[in-house]
Amino acid sequence: MRRSLVLVCFGLAFLLSQAATNALGQPPEFLRNYRFLPRHSTLHVAGGFVGFDIEANIFGKYGLVTGFDNGGPSIDPSVPSLHPFAKFVDVDAVAINPTDFGTYSFDLDKTLNLSGLKGKPLPIFFPAVLPNIEVFQFRGVEVQGAPFELFAVTIGPWMFMKGANDAPCCDFFDYEIKAVARQMPFADFDGDDTVSASDLSRWENGYGQSGTGSSLELRGDSDLDGDVGGHDFLNWQVQRGETMPSIAEFEAVLASSLAAISAVSAVPEPTTLLLASMVAAGLLIRRQG
Repeated sequence: MRRSLVLVCFGLAFLLSQAATNALGQPPEFLRNYRFLPRHSTLHVAGGFVGFDIEANIFGKYGLVTGFDNGGPSIDPSVPSLHPFAKFVDVDAVAINPTDFGTYSFDLDKTLNLSGLKGKPLPIFFPAVLPNIEVFQFRGVEVQGAPFELFAVTIGPWMFMKGANDAPCCDFFDYEIKAVARQMPFADFDGDDTVSASDLSRWENGYGQSGTGSSLELRGDSDLDGDVGGHDFLNWQVQRGETMPSIAEFEAVLASSLAAISAVSAVPEPTTLLLASMVAAGLLIRRQG
């Protein structure tokens, strides 16, 4: 009996050690799904040999995966060297600009190569004050092969994107994106950036309908699963009263983060970092109050 108990304990210890080894070798990844808010999401396309210049609103959705990967050799060969990363996945979005001469449409992923960009989280110097803030930097090349850099800021379930390419000459197109997205599900059915009683009316009118596309989204499909049902009502209940952070808040967080990183590189006095951090913190604290 005692021998059997020892064998069982040994087996459990072995399984736990294997699980720990696998966890270190294959770190978990975290997926968040977002949808763009077209009113606040634009792709500006300019340049080319004909002098193109339009601004198109962005519709659609995408995923953001964050986690750790094996970043190369470490001091101890038995312990993986893990580095944080971020990447866009399942990008299904289009930028559309209807004009009198026709509709211009750009596949966002093909144009900017979002899913091909390499991303990483940037250090946050005020986590105790702003615990729900993340800042990411993405770099790569867009469809023309020109360098493209994009920054993303998350405040809770909201994300703000800001990026542009570096076109080498006048025959290339200049691309610039500024966009706001909300993590799904999102129960703003009337597109006014808030979850309120008017959204409930939309859900009531759309209840039981099914289909695809933004038209169903505006009739009560909070998670874009193709139908309007009871789960969409529950999402509305949970999110009622939520409003979008202002663009100024997103911009302030990004500017403060980049300023703090620059200050650290220059080895500043501690007060420099504190002042840089308080710029964004002050805005959000006033908003929450």
